[in-house]
Amino acid sequence: MATKKITHRRVRRLTESWLRENLGKRRAAREEWGDSDRPGLRVRLGKSGVITWVHYRQVAGKQMVLVLGRYPEISLKAARLRLDEERGRARQGLTGLATRESDGDMSVAGLVEKFTVSLHSHRRNPGDAGRRLDQYVLRRPHGFSSLKVAGVARQAWRAIVEEIVAAGHLTQAQHVFRLLSQMFNFGVELGALQASPFHGLRARTLGAVPAPPRQRTLDVDELRAVLELLDAPCPADARPGRFALKILLLTGKRTGELLKARWPEVDLVAATWRIPAGNRKGKMHAAIGDEVVPLAAAAVAAFKELRELARESEWVLASPHRKASSRGHMRETALNKTVYWLLKKGRLAMPRWTPHDLRRTSRSYWSEKLGVPWDLCERLLGHALPTVARTYDTGSYLEQRRDALEKWAAYLGRIAGIAGPGAKVVTLPAGSM
Repeated sequence: MATKKITHRRVRRLTESWLRENLGKRRAAREEWGDSDRPGLRVRLGKSGVITWVHYRQVAGKQMVLVLGRYPEISLKAARLRLDEERGRARQGLTGLATRESDGDMSVAGLVEKFTVSLHSHRRNPGDAGRRLDQYVLRRPHGFSSLKVAGVARQAWRAIVEEIVAAGHLTQAQHVFRLLSQMFNFGVELGALQASPFHGLRARTLGAVPAPPRQRTLDVDELRAVLELLDAPCPADARPGRFALKILLLTGKRTGELLKARWPEVDLVAATWRIPAGNRKGKMHAAIGDEVVPLAAAAVAAFKELRELARESEWVLASPHRKASSRGHMRETALNKTVYWLLKKGRLAMPRWTPHDLRRTSRSYWSEKLGVPWDLCERLLGHALPTVARTYDTGSYLEQRRDALEKWAAYLGRIAGIAGPGAKVVTLPAGSM
């Protein structure tokens, strides 16, 4: 352990991009930054550009510095896990850095780290799994993450799922149960566990029953009210969300696909929007490829409005808080809240719905009202057709899809121009929304 004093100590939110930017960068004096997301973890930026993880600890009344490792050999996430492990050792009265644990003596945090790293090879969105494990496993109190995984009782793992069920989040409970089961099987393969703590256990036994599928579809009167509101004048900060909802309704695409869209992927002249394979829903190795979405004239007009609002941003739906956002684009929660507040404040007098319900609404109307063939409806949604069908029918059907979406836009236009007795837009005093 070293005791040399460091001067330039500051605190910020550490990110992988910031660390990569500073790696190898020479500076006049050594700097030290604390991690605002994980107090106690600090990173040293050496004069030569070397980055080192450190943690300060009181030992026998003296402040000592514990070196956790160097970046990038130890990533930000791994450094945070190692800090938790060392704090767990300190609570047991142990000092000094722990030696690298064997698989048989692996801690909970160690198994989570190795499992999440393994997901990058076969899961399309491994970050989602990492966030769930961080929230429900690594952040459990009383040093849970520093315990030896082989010594954690079955009841302790069950309690994680049971607590989520008790909070009423049944779908989340199912996701966490499946994720933990996969992690346990991974631990058995590594030799960290003799058997899965969930062996022979079903999610249903813990109360994680499947939630009934949503069936919410907007009827004609509700659609009319929504379209009227989306076209009505509104504050500048509300315009991106409303144009986004209009595009989702006109195209039937997933919310996440639009939120991740960048301007180089949108061709306003050719009236197309390319969705990269990485932004589409599907299995990691599924040969789904990019999707080219034809845009009706009304959708092109909405994209043009967003182009003006985005200014210099590469994102179609740029975050209004870009400096504080790690993604740079609007989050799905923001779009959900747009609909939530329109309903809560009475701007739309109708039962609750979500942005994703617009996709179900579009699909239902394509078949029932417009008579679009089933297979073309599935292509419009971006669904993968049955294996035999997509093996022998590899056409893009771009013009057929364009024709269907133009008819859909025209149908919505006719709805918006018809007065009806159903759901309606409620006019509120200026400044109330």
